[in-house]
Parts: sequence; C-alpha cells; structure tokens
Amino acid sequence: MVEFFNSIDANAWIQTFGGFIGAALAGIIAVILFKKQIAYQDKKERIKELENSVKTFYVIDSWLDSAAASVYDVYGLIEGDTEYSPSQKVTLLERLISALNFSIIKLNQVNDDYIPQEIYKDFLEMKSFLELCEVESNIQLGVYKEGKNHLYSDFREIAFKISEYRLKIKDFNSKQIIELDKLRN
Repeated sequence: MVEFFNSIDANAWIQTFGGFIGAALAGIIAVILFKKQIAYQDKKERIKELENSVKTFYVIDSWLDSAAASVYDVYGLIEGDTEYSPSQKVTLLERLISALNFSIIKLNQVNDDYIPQEIYKDFLEMKSFLELCEVESNIQLGVYKEGKNHLYSDFREIAFKISEYRLKIKDFNSKQIIELDKLRN
C-alpha cells in the first residue's frame, strides 16, 4: 500500500485535493445562493400578502366608516334629545338602517383570505356588533311605528364597541403599511 502512495506524483495529489476543494467550494456557494433565493422568495411572498391585506383593509375601512357613521346617527336619534316626531324618527331610522345594512353587506363580501389571523377575530366581532345594531334598530323602528318613544339602552355600548373595533382595525392596518414600506426598501 505504501508503494501505491509513493508511486503517485505530486501533480496527481494536487489534482485530487484541488478537485475536492473545488467541489466543496462550489457546494458551499450553491447552498449560500439557495438560501438567498429562498429568503428573496419569502420576502416577495410577504410583500404580496401585505399588499393584498392593505388593499382589503382600505375597502374595510371605507365601509366601516360608513357603518360607524350610521351607528352613531342611530345612537343620536334614539338616545339623543331630538325633537323629531315618531313619524320623522321612523323615516330617519329606516334610512339609517338601510345604510347600515348596505355597509354590512359590503363588509360580508370582503374576501376573508386577505384578513390576517391576528385581526380576524376582531373583524368578525365587529361585524357581529354591526348586525346587532341593525337588529336592535329594527326593534326600535317597530316601537316608533307604534307611536311610542321607547328608549333602547344598548345603543351606547354598541356604538362604543364598534368604535373600539374600528380603532383596532385601523391600527393594525397602519402597522401593516409600515411593515410593507420597510420590506419594499
């Protein structure tokens, strides 16, 4: 065996070890490039995910603003010191319920796939409170149609809860916009 190793000249040893070292360097470079490619793809996917989410939240924000305005108007009409007659309240409340219902329909049409898990529960709860407001507004509408001025006391809590969810959703979207800007730069 010793004769075999002695019979190999220096050039053969250099070629053998050079081949091994070259293969090792090529492998290391390939692994580094592969990791960079994966990181780039992950960043690209995250940007796309954030863009879709931010666009969805622009739609949500628009319809949520409209719904919140309707809720506050309902709250003001029912619990405020208005000098409207029951028939005027019926007319106004019908319009507000219609506007609220339209906003709820639009919010229900939002693609849930673009709403991140972190805020999804709040989004569902906010829609539930809007639907509760619509139901209670319809109950109050029935009371006004009977010519009574019954005060339904849950509207204040509903209006505050919707405002709370609205702020959470706006804050979450602001954070996503900041993250998106950082990833783009």
